[in-house]
Amino acid sequence: MRVHGRHQPTLEQHRIFETEQGIGIGKGYALDQIADIIETSGCTDYWVSLGGDVIGRGTDESGKPWRILLDALHDISDKDAYVTLPADKRQTVATSTRMKRGGKGWHHLIDPRTGRPAKTLIESASVVAETGVLADVMAKCLVIAGDEAETFWQDHHQIAAFVQYTNRWEKYE
Repeated sequence: MRVHGRHQPTLEQHRIFETEQGIGIGKGYALDQIADIIETSGCTDYWVSLGGDVIGRGTDESGKPWRILLDALHDISDKDAYVTLPADKRQTVATSTRMKRGGKGWHHLIDPRTGRPAKTLIESASVVAETGVLADVMAKCLVIAGDEAETFWQDHHQIAAFVQYTNRWEKYE
């Protein structure tokens, strides 16, 4: 088998695994790069959304901090449905979900422990962090962590997380 790239797959029990499994950070990385370009140009008030993940800094046209509405699968209070970004520094809100793709019975978040789509009661997780990459990775990790999400958050927490389980809504700070 010819391998391209920097990862060498291994064969274990008739399944192929990469030795260094990665987590997709494309949107988070792109948001960080776009924000760098915007700030380098001298702009201090902006927000950018890529596929629902948002990075921002400053205030809106009325001078109020940016408010980002979370996509809620369950009933939540209006207060908890929004993330308000601070005016004086950059922050990102990234969401990861286990929504099924293309009508298939599986989703795209792979549990590195099994090499298969994660089995989890978490429908989605939104994370607020200082960088897009960090928010993107943390949101995916929370969904994959499943029942261990709260413990994972306590060990690796960022600014805030909003986790939607199949039957409830949790906010971690």
